[in-house]
Amino acid sequence: MQNSVRWQGLPYYPISQHYKAVFGEKVYKIPVTVSGTCPNREGLNGMKTCNFCDVSGSAAYPDLQKEGLIKQIEESRSRVLKRVNAGKFLVYFQAYTTTFAKVAELRQHFDVAASYSDVVGVVVGTRPDCISDALFDLLNEYAEKFYVSVEFGVQSFDEK
Repeated sequence: MQNSVRWQGLPYYPISQHYKAVFGEKVYKIPVTVSGTCPNREGLNGMKTCNFCDVSGSAAYPDLQKEGLIKQIEESRSRVLKRVNAGKFLVYFQAYTTTFAKVAELRQHFDVAASYSDVVGVVVGTRPDCISDALFDLLNEYAEKFYVSVEFGVQSFDEK
């Protein structure tokens, strides 16, 4: 059996290493919540609950969920800066299904993230059934301006 590739002794390539390679230094994620729901919670899949997220949509800072995006970014940045001398951040649209929102709303959220000089990009948490051509167009547009990453929450890519 052939040995698998290892990165710094690990059997996988850590995203932190990727960020360091791309940005030249450690980059910190700022988790934010802009969506309060998903197709499961809306009953679109025959249920009104979700098996994958907790009540807060698996948010990193549930206490900030009801705050606006600017306050969430500033509070999360402040929490990181109290611990380390961070120079670059990614705004991580983490909780629930971010792309379940309208594309126009996402554009506004991305504009807010891009307005911070130390924010070098966004990471968008979503699921495969909440991706549209209009969303791809938006992501491509912003990828011309800064770093854009999509993080899929999936249990399996097999329809069975």
